[in-house]
Amino acid sequence: VELEKLASRKLRLSAKTTMTIAEKLYTQGLISYPRTETNIFPKEMNLTSLVEAQTGDNQWGAFAGRILGEWNGPHPRAGKKSDQAHPPIHPIKHTSGLQGDEAKVYEFIVRHFLACVSQDAVGKET
Repeated sequence: VELEKLASRKLRLSAKTTMTIAEKLYTQGLISYPRTETNIFPKEMNLTSLVEAQTGDNQWGAFAGRILGEWNGPHPRAGKKSDQAHPPIHPIKHTSGLQGDEAKVYEFIVRHFLACVSQDAVGKET
């Protein structure tokens, strides 16, 4: 439900379209199980390899590299929900061969994942 709400608001896609695309990406082995509300990553999950898989991307690869380099690896946010069956939705492997709405949903999932495992933003007052 959370993925559908966010995609509706940010990508202007209907909930049904979003879930249809997410399920297709899941069956292609590109993302994890999309029908979960879990937002707690299991401690034993290798987040570093998931971030490493995204470092070669032209759009978000540099950010993934910063997570691994200057921020000393992924540090997931402390979530509040876990169904104990599935981890939060995340990319399984990198791809650049998607088009249209599929590319938008995949990019959204990757960027959301990277934001969830990165350091908090720091602002400066002037």
